[in-house]
Amino acid sequence: MIFGRLKKALKEQNWFAVLLEILIVVLGVVIGFQISTWGETRANREKEQSYLVQISEDLNRTIRIIELESERMTASERAAELLFDHFWQAESLSKDSVLVLLSTVTVLNNSGPILGTVEALVNSGDLALIRDDKLRLLIPAFLEREKSLQGIRTEFTNLMMDSFNNLLNYSDMAEADVVMRSKGYELTVPRPAVKPIERAPNQRPPFPFDSESFFSNMIAYKVVYRIHHMKIQTAMMRNQMRDDAKAMLEMVEKSLDLPVSPKQ
Repeated sequence: MIFGRLKKALKEQNWFAVLLEILIVVLGVVIGFQISTWGETRANREKEQSYLVQISEDLNRTIRIIELESERMTASERAAELLFDHFWQAESLSKDSVLVLLSTVTVLNNSGPILGTVEALVNSGDLALIRDDKLRLLIPAFLEREKSLQGIRTEFTNLMMDSFNNLLNYSDMAEADVVMRSKGYELTVPRPAVKPIERAPNQRPPFPFDSESFFSNMIAYKVVYRIHHMKIQTAMMRNQMRDDAKAMLEMVEKSLDLPVSPKQ
């Protein structure tokens, strides 16, 4: 219809009508382009906010998981510290006390940060959707840092498992577990509740544990030191991951529901 009127105006040399029809066409194209751009910008902003909301949820879950792990590992890390320190102490611990510490020290937890959404954002090429320049640069650095920390923690956990196996050369862990249960402890989350040990009169450990011999053994000392050292290191990395998650969460929450700039 527009081109028909334009053709007619040209034939009649009605230049005002020609100019008006051209102006209508140009305005239509410009408005259509603006609507298309606005729609694309709106879709990008919605996608960005969806990513940020999910990342925020992942970070909150990460913080809760790590804090729960810290609570669960407190007794095990303390047991490693007490065992190691006692190699230097003059007074003796009771056999049952040492066995409780040996059983407690073997508790492990290797929870890691939840990185699925961050990894998807980086790998999909959607990182450009993040408008905050600082956050956009921080996200891939955060991903690499946390994957590296978790990888090192996993290596340390495997090394500790080997060290726990080495403890079998110097103590009967089955006996340690019996003593632990008799004192009312849960092996997964130890708690300081002590009950009298009850054994049948004819019951004895198959490999009686001697705490004095244990604390006089150089190799046992090295094994316990290795466990104690790695528990310190894993705790430090766990705390670092918690602090990283909190810092990232603060940045993400600042970018949630940012207004759309007219220039975008």
